[in-house]
Amino acid sequence: MEQGNVTGVTATTAVAEAQHKVMLAEAVQKYGLPCQGLVRRLTQTPGRIAGLSHHQVVPGAIVAMKVRVEMLTVTILQWAAQLSVMHELLTNDAILLAHMETLGITNLATNDDDFDKVGSIMAWKPR
Repeated sequence: MEQGNVTGVTATTAVAEAQHKVMLAEAVQKYGLPCQGLVRRLTQTPGRIAGLSHHQVVPGAIVAMKVRVEMLTVTILQWAAQLSVMHELLTNDAILLAHMETLGITNLATNDDDFDKVGSIMAWKPR
């Protein structure tokens, strides 16, 4: 991307999902909470969410990497609902695929094995 030969594109839902995962990871690290039941523990204990901050940098980091963020629309949601059934994808994965198909994008950098079953794209695993 830095050399200009790759264009980074993502969706608002992917940014939100990344932000959520960073928040949960910080909660595990900061409070020593187990992963099981983590969301419930965070929402039912006053002050815990307010004590988290790492998630706040995620949107800015995406912008700093010059990644274009595609907005979620009802049209994308409708197409994603169909793709979810067609490819047996969960909602956020189907939304990402709907954005990709709408934009004609066929290459995806991901560590999510669920995209392996989608024949119309190439999932690159940077693990």
